[in-house]
Amino acid sequence: DENVTGQLANNEYKFVLKKNTSVSAVFKKVYHLTVLPFEHGSMRVAIYDNGDNLNDIQSGSKILDGQTMIVWLPTVEEGYEVGSVLMNGTDITEQFFSGTYKHVVKGDVNVTVTIRKKTYGLTVKDFVGGTIKAEFEDEGVVTDVSAGGRVPENATLKIYEPVLDEGYELVYVSLNLSLIHISEPTRQAEIS
Repeated sequence: DENVTGQLANNEYKFVLKKNTSVSAVFKKVYHLTVLPFEHGSMRVAIYDNGDNLNDIQSGSKILDGQTMIVWLPTVEEGYEVGSVLMNGTDITEQFFSGTYKHVVKGDVNVTVTIRKKTYGLTVKDFVGGTIKAEFEDEGVVTDVSAGGRVPENATLKIYEPVLDEGYELVYVSLNLSLIHISEPTRQAEIS
């Protein structure tokens, strides 16, 4: 079939026929992309057109059933990191191979991005003979991490003097294999 261009007027295409002609049309279900606004970063989303060309799209854009959509891992401002990326309620954060995620459109697409302050993992090793209390303060909020967790970059980590079980004595407390000292007046160590 050759491409035939007609004139559009009053919502009608008019053609001058000079040979046997067939008329066909392709209809596809229309869906929409919604990317909830988020701070401290941005994210690129694009769809393939009928060929191999990528066209960037924004929240509110129309997308067609069967189109392939590419989502790039969000870029974030310094001091922040991606907390999660949800697509239609499913966490896809760990599925950004080579920095992108491909999705074949089968319905409306809703993307939610969570950006958080950059954090570091804190592991508290299991031990017998007492307990250690650890907490951090960030922007005036104190969070207990005695069992481990994520600590925001530049937060102050406090490790308090261990509470010993009867019959046990503290030999040492270490942070990254370096001994730390518990100060006498406050009975705590502060690590920044």
